[in-house]
Amino acid sequence: MKVAVTSSAFAALLRRGALTHLEWLEACASRLDLDGVVFAQDDFPRTDSEYAAQLKKVATDLGIVPVALDVPGLLDPDRPEAERTAAIALAAAAGAALIRVTAGPPGELPPETFARTVAATKAFTSAAKAANVTLTVAPAPDSLLADLAAVQNFAKYVD
Repeated sequence: MKVAVTSSAFAALLRRGALTHLEWLEACASRLDLDGVVFAQDDFPRTDSEYAAQLKKVATDLGIVPVALDVPGLLDPDRPEAERTAAIALAAAAGAALIRVTAGPPGELPPETFARTVAATKAFTSAAKAANVTLTVAPAPDSLLADLAAVQNFAKYVD
């Protein structure tokens, strides 16, 4: 893979309906000559399996690899477990081998939030592995994992 682009770069167009995901995929393949795409979950007009399968088919037909599903803040232990389960199903249905996630805010007691985030992420990782989807954790400013060193330390605890 040489170059992939995220739908979040086109979020304004997608959200106001000036561009559909299918048109975006076609533009990525023909006009931008890209090799892959990252679907930002926030840009999806709907997240049912039929829509995700349609995106996967169009991407495959155009010769584009659905690289990842981007879901910021999904490691926040206060988010419902159902959201993590839904992200795994959406990534698998869209053909994305990765889910790019970030942590939530550090909370009032960062060590306690860290421990809860580790526990939630261990369960999330196990479920993702069962679906043949890999989690990739990115640093995010003002989150529990604000820089690369924090992400690397976190990875040691999650395994």
